[in-house]
Amino acid sequence: LHLKEKIVKHRKSFLTYILICFLAVLVPSLILWDTITANLSFLHSDPFYWFAEVLHLSNEMQILNFLAVYPPGFEYFVTSSVNLLIFPDYKIIYYFIKFAPIPLFSFYLLIVAVIVKRVFKKKSLILFSLIATLSSTYLIRRFIVFVPGNLATIIFLISLLVFVTNCPFYLQAFFLALIFLLNPIVAFFYFFGIALYVLIKFLKKEVNLKVILRNSVNFSIIAGILILPFIVLLYIYGKNIIISFLNFGFQLEFWEIPPPNNQINLINLFLTSKGFITGWIKDTPPWVINDFINNQIIFSWLFIFAGISLFLSTKSMSIKKYKNLHYFGKGIVIIILILFFFPILLPFNPLNNIIPFNITIRILECFAAPIILMECFGVDYIIRKIEILSSYFSKKVNNTSILNNRKSVLKNTFIILLLISGYSLYIFDVDYYRRKGYKYEATQIEVLFFIRDNLSPSDTILAPNFSHNLGFNRLYNLIYDFNYSLWDYSIENSYNKTKEYLNQNNLKYMLIDIESINEEQLNYFIINEDNFKPIFENTRNILFEINGDLGGFKPTGIFEATWNFLSEKEENIGYDIDFIDWYHTIKETYASITLNVDNHYKVLDFFNDEIGSKLIVYNNLGTKNKAGHQEDSGTIEFWWRTENSSQESMFSLYESSITGINIKIFDGNFNYYNGSNWINITTALNNKWYHLQIDFECGNNSYQGLFSNSYNLYINGIKELGNINYSSYINQFTKFRLQTYQIQTSFHTYFDAFGYSWGEEYNVGDNLHEIFL
Repeated sequence: LHLKEKIVKHRKSFLTYILICFLAVLVPSLILWDTITANLSFLHSDPFYWFAEVLHLSNEMQILNFLAVYPPGFEYFVTSSVNLLIFPDYKIIYYFIKFAPIPLFSFYLLIVAVIVKRVFKKKSLILFSLIATLSSTYLIRRFIVFVPGNLATIIFLISLLVFVTNCPFYLQAFFLALIFLLNPIVAFFYFFGIALYVLIKFLKKEVNLKVILRNSVNFSIIAGILILPFIVLLYIYGKNIIISFLNFGFQLEFWEIPPPNNQINLINLFLTSKGFITGWIKDTPPWVINDFINNQIIFSWLFIFAGISLFLSTKSMSIKKYKNLHYFGKGIVIIILILFFFPILLPFNPLNNIIPFNITIRILECFAAPIILMECFGVDYIIRKIEILSSYFSKKVNNTSILNNRKSVLKNTFIILLLISGYSLYIFDVDYYRRKGYKYEATQIEVLFFIRDNLSPSDTILAPNFSHNLGFNRLYNLIYDFNYSLWDYSIENSYNKTKEYLNQNNLKYMLIDIESINEEQLNYFIINEDNFKPIFENTRNILFEINGDLGGFKPTGIFEATWNFLSEKEENIGYDIDFIDWYHTIKETYASITLNVDNHYKVLDFFNDEIGSKLIVYNNLGTKNKAGHQEDSGTIEFWWRTENSSQESMFSLYESSITGINIKIFDGNFNYYNGSNWINITTALNNKWYHLQIDFECGNNSYQGLFSNSYNLYINGIKELGNINYSSYINQFTKFRLQTYQIQTSFHTYFDAFGYSWGEEYNVGDNLHEIFL
């Protein structure tokens, strides 16, 4: 009954606080939920480390040695949280880390509201503080990816309650020790802020040296006692105590300092209501500028109010605990000005040699709350001045004046405009991660979940090595306890080399990233279904189970070549085929891809289906990586087969429109053209594959012992023609022509595995050999 009466009596305040709590929980949930659930993956690569650490701690009760650079306290916290909630299945741990930002950020907003309410007791300022927090771009970006700094920042925020209560100041040592365990970098900034606060109070003669020394001793003793168990724990786990204790030093490693930018672009200092961009900060690393692309803000213009509060008199404040908070806030604002604003007055940023920018910018996360509180001090000062101004004008005008009837109209107008402006800052950047995109695709997570669910940690797996972006390899922390090897599916590591590696290491499974492998190489695995059985497949990955002895592969029917048509689809016709640069048909005829012709897999098929039909195809002597080519000497070799050797099929080499070499099958024979007549070479049988090799020399390089403007012809390895003159004078060959002509019945002519001696990684004779025998 007493509680009911109290609620009724203070129902307005009660409803206000209910609304604030509701907004503090609902708004971040709506903001973060939409972004977090857009993809199965974590937003960033770092949480994959946490996953491996927490899963290992849960299963083995010890930390992983290779993650010495990250704060163990954070790992212990997450592990303890998961173990208290539910049995630590890997998916529970994964989704705990993924969705933790939502309750953590809600908790952060509630603490900000509690502190502002306790200090200012104005509902408008409580609402302003929440909007200012939501417009703190860097703070939200850090929270949304769930990093150790999030927990340390929350503890930092809670520590501010010491300033607004009657607790002894040296109790800050408890918070310092806890923050250090969670994130040493934040602890470093926190200690720096505390030191500057004490210095300001000493300079203002608010505290004497004796009190400072006494509190410093108490502070050191408490912090030392609390950190001692951590040091013992490091010793038990075999950690390097000094390195771990000074963990933040790992991340203060040398970063290459960009050349000074002498142009001070003050226009970029303010962007209307949008705020400040990183481009105005001297020597900002390019990767930071790219991260804050499209004028993403790191300071909102609301920081101006924090600057105003810097000049407010702290001594005039009547309540001591609020004075302490204001002194601390002044120290924080001074640090921000020194690190971010002072460099714009210089031709370069000298602080980059002391603290790299990637460390400096993290101040905007841990100092976000003190900055917001200082903004509240500034806004409160302006509101009080507006109230005084309203009262002054109300006395000067007649009784019918609006100001006389609504003395607070100026104040309310200012507050409304302020809240709308702050909300616009929040709207400006709320979809940052949706624009930027996730580091990994959901399909990449799905295949690793499949591996955890269906494979054993003892199974041996070959996984793609993202050598072009080694950060992608952090993905494998999802299967950190599995026996996997990394492999670069590059051109250098051909199908045969991959097969050899699989054999030597007795690997049982092979994971392929479709975007990281040549389509031609991928097809080599797909067609060998007897040895490579796909057990999982999505748009990004294929997981193969390797069956049997890889040394016992059946022939593939694929030949090493500059052009072997493996990547072509069966339905491709004419210009759909990459090999064809020019295509012409007369009557009923076409060129297509046929799957299997007498142990040749995927070949170029010319089909003539009408008497008098003619099909002509040109290739500009190019390769898959080079569109066209001109050659004065070299070798062209290919496979040729016809269903009917009594009808005409022909190969010719050209310079522009002038032909120099002409070979054709007609009337049951191979023939060549000498410039005036067709001369028989040897018999050509129906339905038989012939390998042709043509060596040519247009100049005086004596290629293969050839004279100028002459060529050799080999058929199935037998030299049929030697040093035969071209049919016309040629400077350089620029293209070759394939042609078929129907005289009697319909027939097919097939070509396969064209090899050019100038092709990338092709040697003469390679197309005699299948990819794997």
